[in-house]
Amino acid sequence: KLLRELADAEGRAAELAEGARVAGRSMDRTAEELQAQKDQSAMQTEELAERAASWKQAESEVDKRLRLEKAAEQDEAAKQANLKEDLQSLEEASEERDSDLARLCEQVDGFESERGTRRREEE
Repeated sequence: KLLRELADAEGRAAELAEGARVAGRSMDRTAEELQAQKDQSAMQTEELAERAASWKQAESEVDKRLRLEKAAEQDEAAKQANLKEDLQSLEEASEERDSDLARLCEQVDGFESERGTRRREEE
């Protein structure tokens, strides 16, 4: 009877040992799967970080371009204002020159008229 109980106990122990081995393998597979998921999550996190860095860089470049374009527009507006002032100054100078030229022509005409009058008087 004791031998039978011992054999039964050994059978149960063997079954328990086999169950423990199966459970251990299952736990190992689960641990491997969890590690694989952890590794994949780490890779995805790294990819997201790289994308975020790329987006920030692109955003920075866009901001820089916008600042440069705005500065260029302001420079162009200042140049246009300066050109308008220069044109106004040139127009004023041209009007003064035309006025001076007209006065000189009048003086020349007056001198020629006076010279013609003197000539007639001398003749």
